[in-house]
Amino acid sequence: ATPVYLQHVKSMLKAYAKKGDKEAAERSFAIITAHQAAGRVSEALLTPLENLEYDSFFTCVFVQIFIPETKLAAFVAGRDRYCCFFTSLGDDLTLNHRPSVQEEGGTHWLLPKLHENNAPANTIGSYMKALQLGCGGQVRYQDVAIPDLPHEINANGLRSGAINTLAVSLPLEIATLTTGHTVSNKISAFFDYVEPNRPYLMCGAVILGGWTSFPWGQCGRGPVPASIDPLLECNNVTSENIENFIDELFHIDFEPPQFLKSGSLRPVLSHACASLIMYYEDRYRSGEMHDVLKNMRDTWALIFKVDPGSAHDTLISTSSLIKVKFEYDNLHLLSPPTQPLSEPVISTIQNMCSLVQKQITTITALEKKLEVTNVGLTHAISRVDSVSQKLEQALTSFESSMLSAAPANSVERTVEPISVLSAAPANSVERTVEPILSKRSLSSTFLVPQVGEPKRQRTLANISASEYFVDRMAKGGNVESNLTSQEKSRAELVMNWFKRMATPEEKKKLLPQKKTGGGGTYLEPEAIRRAIANTLDDLCQSRLEKEFKAYGLEVPKNLQSQRW
Repeated sequence: ATPVYLQHVKSMLKAYAKKGDKEAAERSFAIITAHQAAGRVSEALLTPLENLEYDSFFTCVFVQIFIPETKLAAFVAGRDRYCCFFTSLGDDLTLNHRPSVQEEGGTHWLLPKLHENNAPANTIGSYMKALQLGCGGQVRYQDVAIPDLPHEINANGLRSGAINTLAVSLPLEIATLTTGHTVSNKISAFFDYVEPNRPYLMCGAVILGGWTSFPWGQCGRGPVPASIDPLLECNNVTSENIENFIDELFHIDFEPPQFLKSGSLRPVLSHACASLIMYYEDRYRSGEMHDVLKNMRDTWALIFKVDPGSAHDTLISTSSLIKVKFEYDNLHLLSPPTQPLSEPVISTIQNMCSLVQKQITTITALEKKLEVTNVGLTHAISRVDSVSQKLEQALTSFESSMLSAAPANSVERTVEPISVLSAAPANSVERTVEPILSKRSLSSTFLVPQVGEPKRQRTLANISASEYFVDRMAKGGNVESNLTSQEKSRAELVMNWFKRMATPEEKKKLLPQKKTGGGGTYLEPEAIRRAIANTLDDLCQSRLEKEFKAYGLEVPKNLQSQRW
């Protein structure tokens, strides 16, 4: 079989992350599980949850495989989100509801869908072939296809790739423990008393997880997965809230028992949840796993009783907290193996990390206080805008009365209406509004629609706001010139809101980009651009609802019922 190596696995998980739906999450989890089991596809994937054990010392999941004697595989945290067992598990649990086991004593499987067929290796092979570019791949995945994927790729290639990698990285007597091959002779009776499988198994698990291997022939602690502990230092976050967030996000009700709050695999769900939060910002910036990110925002808003926009900001800020601890906990794998860090250096770095975490927590608290102050300033600006609107109406009325009273032979003249934007000095509105807004919010003073605005004004020619934004950005980002004045005003409103919500990286992905070496332009896949626009749409609606409620106004039904 053509070997499938770690770089191929990471490319496949990255491609499925770009797709971002429930099928992609299920396929990614199956591939990374088979890879970390050193390609033992049938044995690892057709395993019940009762054969999984969380080891608090090695902070990983060990699974017992019977082929025919008992052997072990280790599932660990990856160096990044494209080779991490816990992250892929979290994606799968978030988007795919696990079937209920009705009969007493029924079996809960690690990958329920793969257990439905008798050829899991063929299924995994089809998952990998689907991402091939051209006739070998599936049409549905051509927008995320991988050009350099091996032509003859199949599940057996995972086995070959793992064995090749481990053979050059570990002594054979240690490598075989990861691959599951039998070593007939033991060096000492010591191994009759101490189970060597777990510590030696970590040597291979570290490599398959994308980390730098231990020094030749040496054992060590494996990677430490992301932890939810930094969240507990944030305001209004308790362990009970986090546990409820995990249950709601992963759809844990009364089963499987291993995943319940008192279950044996509950720590695994905590690590999976922490991994999803840790990679939230990276995925958001990269347009990956959009369905998972939306579920995380909605679930956080439900559990912590905030709007989705605030949930998004919180997840962005807390992701950095978890990442700092993750890097610190894995210093033993990140430092050069030939130059291990001394205890004083490690202690110093630990203290620095602790200080940074406290500073981030303090800054987060100050940001929340600033938001409260911003609400008052926003009300003040709103009152100024209201007075300006009344002045404009009065001037328009005065103009009409003057024209009607003028002599018949008088020269007709036009009085330009005075608005807040045209009357203010250049850039004064921007300087007034921007300081009181978060980096993702908009000026509600001039852009919030009036209560009772007709529902037909929410769209332009029956096109939703997000669709219109994607279309215009693909054509340069400007409003077309052949619209009526009313349509042009609405179109500019949409473009202004969405552009202000978007980050520079998101704008770049929505606009035409120059091809490398010249020769025209190209656009990112439509799925990525639509995912970005849908996220911006959610943030716009959340901001509008928040402003209406802040002013004590009822949220218009047309804003609640459809995309604006």
